[in-house]
Amino acid sequence: MRRAPLNLLSWAIFAGLCVLSLGGCGDDDVPDNAVAKVGDTVITRADYDKWHKFLVLSPFLTRASEEDLRRETMKTLIQSEWVEEEAASRGVSVSDEEIQRLWERRKSQFPPKDYRKLLRDSGLAEEDLIYRVKIEQLQLKLEQALTAKTARVSEQDVAAYFEKNRKRFVSPERRDFIYVSTKTKAEAARAEEALQGGASWDAVVKQYSKTPKNSKAQAVKGPSLSVGQEDLERTIYKTGKGQLNGPVKTTYGWYVFEVTKVTPPSPQSLADVKVRIRAFLESRRRPAAVNRFHADYREETVCADEFKTPECSNGPKENEQEKKTETSSS
Repeated sequence: MRRAPLNLLSWAIFAGLCVLSLGGCGDDDVPDNAVAKVGDTVITRADYDKWHKFLVLSPFLTRASEEDLRRETMKTLIQSEWVEEEAASRGVSVSDEEIQRLWERRKSQFPPKDYRKLLRDSGLAEEDLIYRVKIEQLQLKLEQALTAKTARVSEQDVAAYFEKNRKRFVSPERRDFIYVSTKTKAEAARAEEALQGGASWDAVVKQYSKTPKNSKAQAVKGPSLSVGQEDLERTIYKTGKGQLNGPVKTTYGWYVFEVTKVTPPSPQSLADVKVRIRAFLESRRRPAAVNRFHADYREETVCADEFKTPECSNGPKENEQEKKTETSSS
């Protein structure tokens, strides 16, 4: 068995990464001293115990049940073997220089005292952590290889999706408005009164605004305004052209505004949205390719009775595992 890697969830303490779900091998009976077989490779109980101990020390799993820890340990051991075997079969590799460079960068971000304590308490060696870096990079490159063809989206694919979903691609209504923002509600009320009395916007902004500048702005539905200005945006879209409204409270102060122009919704062209459509279609196809790979390898993985997980051909389905975990933690 090759040296087992860190679980990617627990590795977040060291590198801030997450697990790529891929698949594995094995169909013979599991030996007595093992927890699983991936093809002809045996995952020993010693491998399991070592990485289980490491997970127990992870601050990200302090509230995890024993069932969760068992699942995460098995998932790491099995999936890492899948990655290494498939990468080898496809000729996917990472240079020693690249691995060392990434390792040195991550090690430098870890306080030396805490790092030494981690190795001492977990029983791991530095080479175990370096191996983890290798697996991470192989995972990334393997995913690219798996999805290179299946995730490819043609111009025809983009155009077909656009035609089928044309009604969804519409630019939202837009409103131009002019405003004055003040620090207090009382100041905003006086500004509104002055505007109603015929004062010019320039004069009111100069007298009452907390930032006396030309106050032209444009309201757009969605994330156009900063967080904390949702009430202002909603009010703007309820106000007709030429109407004065306010004071409206936001995180940044009090606003009085007048809508100066209303632009109705308009259809978007294929040229406007083709980049967005391509990215969406590619994102939908990538998981499908990885899931097929996962299913193929799962058929070749077998686990000992007390260590069965959804990664094992003789293990529970994902939803069954979730129910089991919920029951054990309740």
